[in-house]
Amino acid sequence: AVVSTQSTGILDVKTLDWRTKTFSGDAIEGGYGHSISITDDGFLYLYGGCDGTFYFNSMNKICLRTWNNKSFFRHNHTGKYRHESIAHEGKIMIFGGGNPFAVDDLGIIPYFCTATDTWQILKAKSGHNPPGRMAHSCNKVNNHVIVTGGQVRKTISQGTVFDIPYNDALSDIWLFNLDTSCWSELSVSLPQKVFFHSGAVGCDGNLYTFGGSKYVSWNTNEGILQRITKRMNNLYKVEIFVPTLIELAWAAFYDKFDFLDSTEMLELGIPEYFVKRII
Repeated sequence: AVVSTQSTGILDVKTLDWRTKTFSGDAIEGGYGHSISITDDGFLYLYGGCDGTFYFNSMNKICLRTWNNKSFFRHNHTGKYRHESIAHEGKIMIFGGGNPFAVDDLGIIPYFCTATDTWQILKAKSGHNPPGRMAHSCNKVNNHVIVTGGQVRKTISQGTVFDIPYNDALSDIWLFNLDTSCWSELSVSLPQKVFFHSGAVGCDGNLYTFGGSKYVSWNTNEGILQRITKRMNNLYKVEIFVPTLIELAWAAFYDKFDFLDSTEMLELGIPEYFVKRII
């Protein structure tokens, strides 16, 4: 993660085989905590990241046909990592992110215009926006972006002396409507405040989050507050949208007949794409 590279790894999800592809053009800084989005016209967009010391501020545009990369620096802005990006109607939209000193406001969403290769700003039109954060999960479903959990910067007030900054975790779930540019907070949240986790929307339309870190605090016998970061391997499932009728039917069927093997299910006429989920 700290070596500048001219190659990328590709996983074939059918065979689970890895291969390496070398690209030409501008070199990409070796790092971690960057974001990647792929557009329908065959480009991979990699933005930001960190090498442990420096925070990068370049958008790398890799053509998946020629494997040539061109980098575009975002001027007058500090670099960041642990942000998320989504591709939508010619835009690579960047949600959140930050560095050890600050996190970005989610009421202001920078985006890279893929047609002009320029940076623009989209301001949310909602009156109530989510707190700025990094190390969150971000998933696009139709015309919505789902932002879950993450890490936020807070301060402990010390009266007239000074305030002590510290990081805290979040468990909230927000939807950003790509048509109206408005945020809305869901009434449901994760059972645990978490950051550095992964999120994905399954075939059933549910949001799944896995892993990440949480903060654990306690007071010593001397009354001193201690705080550590603890890794997690929890899998959470949250119903964001009402499932389709066929998904509801499959869930009801599998709940009662999970003892059947794949051959028996296929013989009963269960669609193959459902049966593959349990293999």
